[in-house]
Amino acid sequence: MRQALEQGRKTDPQFTLSPDGTHPDRNGHWIMAKQILRDFFLLPEITALKVEDLFPSFGKEIRSLVRQLTDRRFAYWMSLIPHQRPGVIGGPDQRVKIDRAAFEKDQASDLRTIHAHWLRAKATATMNRLQISEPQLIYTDEQIPYTMDASWATLRGKDGVTTFFQTAMEHQPYFYRHRGNADAPLQQALEPYQFDYRGTNHTWPSGCWMPNLYQHTDGTLIGFIHREDLYPSNGRSDGGNNFFIGLAKSTDGGASWVYLGDVIATRGNGTKRDFYANLGGIPYLIIRDEVYLYFNEHEGPNPTDHRQLAVAKAKLRDVVAARPERLPKFTKYRDGQWTEEGMTGAGSEIIPHSRSLNDTTQAYDFHSDATYCAPLQRYFITVQNHAKHELKLYSSANGIDWVWERDLAMNPGCMHPYSSFVSFDADSAPDSHQVGREFYLYITQKNLSDYKQDTIHRLKFTIKP
Repeated sequence: MRQALEQGRKTDPQFTLSPDGTHPDRNGHWIMAKQILRDFFLLPEITALKVEDLFPSFGKEIRSLVRQLTDRRFAYWMSLIPHQRPGVIGGPDQRVKIDRAAFEKDQASDLRTIHAHWLRAKATATMNRLQISEPQLIYTDEQIPYTMDASWATLRGKDGVTTFFQTAMEHQPYFYRHRGNADAPLQQALEPYQFDYRGTNHTWPSGCWMPNLYQHTDGTLIGFIHREDLYPSNGRSDGGNNFFIGLAKSTDGGASWVYLGDVIATRGNGTKRDFYANLGGIPYLIIRDEVYLYFNEHEGPNPTDHRQLAVAKAKLRDVVAARPERLPKFTKYRDGQWTEEGMTGAGSEIIPHSRSLNDTTQAYDFHSDATYCAPLQRYFITVQNHAKHELKLYSSANGIDWVWERDLAMNPGCMHPYSSFVSFDADSAPDSHQVGREFYLYITQKNLSDYKQDTIHRLKFTIKP
């Protein structure tokens, strides 16, 4: 500040950064803020001449929230000090007590919102390189050999042709495989894949769905499994239903799978309403040396309990090495830390505004997919909402802090579960957990009044230079 003051007085002897001799003016605060951003947040040299230039997008929202947070903190701390300033909270004419728990909750909410806007503002320039086509109809209901009941798990072979796996439950499990390309995913029918439940309940309507898979560098395939253990075949005397995320493994290229066991559950298990416990299924990401699994969290089995979109993680090496007698330990993300046990804990909200009551008709849902876009260095995830007829795209730099990007589909009378990111190019992972400059999102559109009526549409994603 002294340097800025001396520089200013070279051309204006009356120049000041503190008109009252004590408190910095707006320019003075900006000089201090830039130093804090450099030293504490490791931002590079800031060339913006004023705070309004720092974030061309979302700047107004960020500044408003920072002002709100500053006022909130000022009011709380002044209420604790026995001062004599009239007209100020805590003074002789405004003796009030602010509840500490309520203050900390509101402060945390402000900080999360500021952080989300910060991330969104930083990502805007990057995301402007993303182009998404208009939806293209790929299959009508008559052309699809099954009722879509999960996202496609996909695996591109060494010959460049992709295998599409589908679990289509009807009166018994049906496990489908097709080979195809971007224009005709279901071009060639293969022998159904085999699934060994290893004694877990699979009497209809219970069973296992495989909406996603990961191929390790050694060729091992790990299937991410949505498992339903439903009444009456589960034998529960109270009529309750249980939902799990589990793991399966294939060592023959996906022709056969063995169920290894459950790794994630929610406190909604035991409910008589499957909507109060269904975990969805199952977007995943590989982030550094860990597997992130995304799911619908339920904090209890009752209509007044809450639900939200959450995430759990485990070491990738432990997932690949998993055996029935040695399952990996998943931990759920809660309030900034990975502290909650995968089978018994409760994860907190990671998608903004996804927290709601169990019995809401407008719940956000992770029957969807995720991928990492290497050219943008951004993670993508899709989120659907039955009642609002929406499919939304979110992006993130770290797999935890997600920001809304755009609406991908909105068709009244329809829902859009089971979306699938698929790349057919050599610059992507064979299982499409990482994609390159060109890839697709396949979207299932279902009639809300007839679950068995499907159409499949396709969006093309292109990354501009």
